[in-house]
Amino acid sequence: MLFLDENTYISSAGYTRFNTSAKQTASDAVDLCAFDFSEQVEVKTSLGRRFFTLRNNDVLEDTEEVLGYHAYGCPFDDQNYDVLDNNHVGTVIRSMTCDLEKASSDPALGSCRLLGAMDFNPNGLSGGPVFATVLHGEEIVVKFAGIINRAGGGIIHFIKAKSVQRLLDFSFA
Repeated sequence: MLFLDENTYISSAGYTRFNTSAKQTASDAVDLCAFDFSEQVEVKTSLGRRFFTLRNNDVLEDTEEVLGYHAYGCPFDDQNYDVLDNNHVGTVIRSMTCDLEKASSDPALGSCRLLGAMDFNPNGLSGGPVFATVLHGEEIVVKFAGIINRAGGGIIHFIKAKSVQRLLDFSFA
């Protein structure tokens, strides 16, 4: 993580991922990796603001009716990295609104289709968050739906939030 105002960076203290046994390799969940910044957040408390607190009520359940998806990512072609000449990292986050796409055969994978044309190269979207709007009673609620792992042809595929939560609970509990 870059701290441009201090001209420094902080790297993780480690990472975790699912064990890639023969049974799991058919699932896209094996692509998921979580970096551990716990020690760094204890030392530099302001770093904690860069992380999303994931609570059980914030995670999309398969049984909930999704009104729409909101995906965010940083396609490589949108970025402006001018580090050598001007010490500048120009990060651009693309916001994408999507509808539900038919379910995958992989229970850990969700899909959504962009409302508009995918008129950009999606390379680089991986790792971006996907949120879902759901109706709870008379309220519209935003829930964490997952993390993008690939995209193309107007469709964004994401590892569902329950798989992300399972990895984090197993690794950092």
